[in-house]
Amino acid sequence: MTTLLFSEDVTARTALAKAISGRSAALTLPASTLEECVLLGESLGELEVLVAVLPLRREEEVFSLRDRLRQRFPRLRALFLTADDPAWFLHRVLPGDALWPEAVDPETIVDWVVPPPPPPTPVAVLAPFAAMEVVPAVVPVLEEAVEPEAMPYPLEELAPEEDTAPVEVPPGVDPEDGLPPLPVGTRLGDYELLAFVSRGGTSDRFIALQRSIDRRVGLRMLRRDFQDLVETREGFLAQARAQAMVKHPRVASVFEAHDTEQALFYTQELIEGKGFETLIRTGEQLNEEAALKVIESAAETLSALRQQNLPMLPVWPEHLYLLADGTVKLANTVQVDEPDYRIAEAEQIRNLAKCVHPLLDNEAIGNETLPNLLYDMSGTGTGEPITTWESLEKEIRYIQTQWKEMSAGLTPRKLAIYVGGMAGAVLILVGLAAGIFSAVQAATSSKSRITDSMMIRIPPGKFIYQNGEQVELPEYYIDQYEVTIGQYARFLDALAKDSNPKAHDHPDQPGYKKDHRPAGWEAYYKAAAHRRTWPIQDQDKALNIQLDLNMPVVRVDWWDAYAYAHWRGGRLPSEQEWEKAARGRQGNVYPWGNEPDWGQANAGGDHPNAPIPEGAAVAEGLKPDGTVYWCEVDGGPADTSPYNVKGMAGNVSEWTGSWEDHPDKPGVKVPVRRGGAFLTRVAEELQLTSRRISSEPGETSLLSGFRIVRDQAPPPATR
Repeated sequence: MTTLLFSEDVTARTALAKAISGRSAALTLPASTLEECVLLGESLGELEVLVAVLPLRREEEVFSLRDRLRQRFPRLRALFLTADDPAWFLHRVLPGDALWPEAVDPETIVDWVVPPPPPPTPVAVLAPFAAMEVVPAVVPVLEEAVEPEAMPYPLEELAPEEDTAPVEVPPGVDPEDGLPPLPVGTRLGDYELLAFVSRGGTSDRFIALQRSIDRRVGLRMLRRDFQDLVETREGFLAQARAQAMVKHPRVASVFEAHDTEQALFYTQELIEGKGFETLIRTGEQLNEEAALKVIESAAETLSALRQQNLPMLPVWPEHLYLLADGTVKLANTVQVDEPDYRIAEAEQIRNLAKCVHPLLDNEAIGNETLPNLLYDMSGTGTGEPITTWESLEKEIRYIQTQWKEMSAGLTPRKLAIYVGGMAGAVLILVGLAAGIFSAVQAATSSKSRITDSMMIRIPPGKFIYQNGEQVELPEYYIDQYEVTIGQYARFLDALAKDSNPKAHDHPDQPGYKKDHRPAGWEAYYKAAAHRRTWPIQDQDKALNIQLDLNMPVVRVDWWDAYAYAHWRGGRLPSEQEWEKAARGRQGNVYPWGNEPDWGQANAGGDHPNAPIPEGAAVAEGLKPDGTVYWCEVDGGPADTSPYNVKGMAGNVSEWTGSWEDHPDKPGVKVPVRRGGAFLTRVAEELQLTSRRISSEPGETSLLSGFRIVRDQAPPPATR
């Protein structure tokens, strides 16, 4: 049995946790914040009991936590303790729950928690002044009790016992991906593992308790598979030392590193804030003032880290946390110094924009001030891009000045209307031009950062294909990202130097196709190489779109994609291979789960007037995602499959190696494309089961790209 215990009072929390743990060997997980409760709840395989002390004036947040946890753990029982009159909250108590005064004897609480009670009785409420007096029932009795299932992890500390049961693999870890993480409950010196969080690369991440001072910390551990690899161990410790160099109040600190017989690990500050990843997933939104404060505080921190010349990972929602004062704190993502992998200032600014845009509320979107700022930050707007922190700070100050000078919170757009239409608009544009002048001057060249070795291993086994069919596939490797302009340029350069440039062509490639240069290649490659704008025609008007070498290559037909894959020693994925990599073993409808969320992918929410297929309807909940056209293939983590393959729901559709009969041309076979694109506005087209039949293999589009697969692991990185 697993119990989650929430109390903001450290003394009461510790005493109650010891009392519950002392009654049985059951696992008790204490938590000091509601955010920590959410994180623990998402990482656990089973949870039977929630004990929560209701904080004053925030009681409803605890009941909402209970509702959320019950969606994942339907058998969850909840006991609420309050310093107020319990009758005030009786309407929020559900069958099987209990609501008692906070002053009740701890032994009474333990009696309720352990052992599991008999079949639930009507909700009991202890009167505040009559110990143990039961208030008459107000909630129907459950028909029968459900016996809790066994815990997913062993409770004992890791020990070399011959009859120790096999350690089960926690959610989020592929059973085929090496040794499982250490089980929850394991003690490593002064630390006890409370919850498994995630696995990435060579490390496992946990929430742990530093028992001597009752402090919860983030704990990053070298995976058990790599314990004996000297080079990997040295790299892991070098990473810890690099992150320990960071000294900034809005970046999580590194505490200490330990090398024990059981594990090599280091501990970090556990940020007590709301993660952007959670905010986006749960649909929480920010108004204009709050969103600008978020941008300002994050920009100040990232700018300070850049001034310290510290190499960092690209900032993603999982790295950002919203604190109670409205500012942002960053996870520590400083890396061992590798100059070739340093992220450019402009790229980090674009990433920040994409993290914030899904959080804007409807009023902020309608007023346009912040969306326009974010579009300029991401390089997808109609204005010049903001490419330096200094330029961004000037834009923020300009907006703050405008808001301060306007009565009733008017935005620059509204002011233009009120003070005389075009005249006001001209004044505002002049101010904006002055604010972004330094950004124009500071524009830099693009640099390709996606390598051919960035491939994901898809383990062998069955998966759910299309509408429930069980399909088994062998092991294969698939590109983590769509093929970029920079990667495709290397292919064309290699062909130009090859004595036999036709060596990679498909045997059936038509004679009229002379090479593999997409239409207008010279112009759009040059624009991408220098991060300049490229004109395209959109709905009867010409627009200048800023390109980058890390955007997906487009305007490639099936013959081009085949030749590129052959040149790289691979092939185009079959529909089944593409779908398994996108949906995972459980057959998710979308990369992130089974519910549509238009803020998670680069889709058509930024194109309110884009056409849709005849007979189709625009999806409910469609909203802007912060990117008008293409985005860099590694621009954000939201559109990520269970196997960590990126961009399969949006950005651009992708060619596959599968062909089938054209619906309107009997006997004529054509290749199939999969995945949505930046104009996708219909719910069914965002689903990973959606199939797109091409008109012919020579079809090209601004909406189509591709990625490749290999049957063997990729060779070392090349650029």
